[in-house]
Amino acid sequence: YFQIFDSLIRKVNETIFKGDGDTGREGSPLSIGVLDIYGFELFEVNSFEQLCINYANEKLQYFFNSVIFQGEMQMYESEGISCDQIVFQDNQPCLDLIEKKSYGILSKLDEELIVPNGSDAKFCEKCHNSFKEHDFYSTNIQNKNDFVIRHFAGKVSYRSDGFMEKNKDTLAVTLTNALEASNNKFVSEIFTYAKKAIAATASPSKKGGASKPTIAKR
Repeated sequence: YFQIFDSLIRKVNETIFKGDGDTGREGSPLSIGVLDIYGFELFEVNSFEQLCINYANEKLQYFFNSVIFQGEMQMYESEGISCDQIVFQDNQPCLDLIEKKSYGILSKLDEELIVPNGSDAKFCEKCHNSFKEHDFYSTNIQNKNDFVIRHFAGKVSYRSDGFMEKNKDTLAVTLTNALEASNNKFVSEIFTYAKKAIAATASPSKKGGASKPTIAKR
């Protein structure tokens, strides 16, 4: 499903954008915008799946803030239109906490996969030590293996048990190779494209090859 969705997006982009010379009737580049709200999740016990979904929602909220609030205000100012300042919560610090390279929670999760004797508990402990002063992070006094993120929609406590194993839960190389070699042209194309895209963004390992992709890296 992931590869088919990506393929659909590529086809739409290729169809509606042909370069700077392709413009609409009003002289602006042809474009289409789709805002897909995943749905914020908050359960009694929240795991890696909920972190991924809520992270996606944080990205969508940031996009919404940028387009609706910041973008509109800048347009009014450029056209000399007076308007009341809209106060909204900037969730960029929360995004940095989760995604910032070599700093965020997802980076620390990937790091824990390559250190000797890495574990979910040690990953959580490192997060506690690194982010104890962060405004969008806190600990759960009821469980030392939980960490709390203050999302735009509210606080969520995540249970770190199983994070490392779930982060490694990508398709086996033998399976993706088989799909890439499929006699079905469409299946072969989408997995060949995906393989090239992953190879282009993969970070090199210490032995000189590309490190194994994880959910966090994607």
